[in-house]
Amino acid sequence: MEITNRVARLRRTLLIIILVTLPCYLLGTIVLFVARSASNQLTVTPTNAILVITATPEPTSTNPPPTGYPTPTATTTETATPTFTVTFTVTPTPTELPTFTFTATELLPTDTPTLPPSLPPTLLPTDTLTP
Repeated sequence: MEITNRVARLRRTLLIIILVTLPCYLLGTIVLFVARSASNQLTVTPTNAILVITATPEPTSTNPPPTGYPTPTATTTETATPTFTVTFTVTPTPTELPTFTFTATELLPTDTPTLPPSLPPTLLPTDTLTP
């Protein structure tokens, strides 16, 4: 089986592409490991803490101990809470409607002059030369 020049060139091109991209994959893996290890490290924050301890004498009691204990009683206290409710209502306001008033006026006949009808001008045929 004979490999043609075209197939050999294609194989060589693909091998070069693979070899050129390998360092990029290696560099990306290294960056991921460095970023992961940097995010897992805790940063020490220095603090200045001062602890002050003061000694206080123990209180002494002059009252005698109680002989009986009070019994708890339940009491209910009712409190009235005022609540305000705002209700909007629309009240139509009366408006005046326009009223029409008819007034009679007397028409007096007037004399208007009219012109008598006239005939339109007529055109006379003329001889025209055609080429």
